[in-house]
Amino acid sequence: MAQATTFDTHAFVFNVVSGPVLMPLLDAVATVRRFPDQWSLDPWSDQPQDRGQFVHVPSDWRELDAMARRSVAAQIWRDMSDRDMAEVDAALAGRYAMRFNAITEANAR
Repeated sequence: MAQATTFDTHAFVFNVVSGPVLMPLLDAVATVRRFPDQWSLDPWSDQPQDRGQFVHVPSDWRELDAMARRSVAAQIWRDMSDRDMAEVDAALAGRYAMRFNAITEANAR
């Protein structure tokens, strides 16, 4: 699989109790992997977490080449490896927007 190249150095992670926290990207991913019941890259909801909880969607995902975008999407949804690129991009846009909106809402409080 192609490795996504991004200039992201930080990422928001979501704590199940206290909400979003900005962390260095490597620390964010390590924290989610070590404590998946407490931390997620996705906002917490009533729905069960999926594999996307562990996958960083780069802020510049639209600038990645098609193979890298498909690789990120396939890490979240297994059936993305053979989907049309428009579907892949729409799925990534939705996941990124969900996270961005949750952070924006939390910061507005």
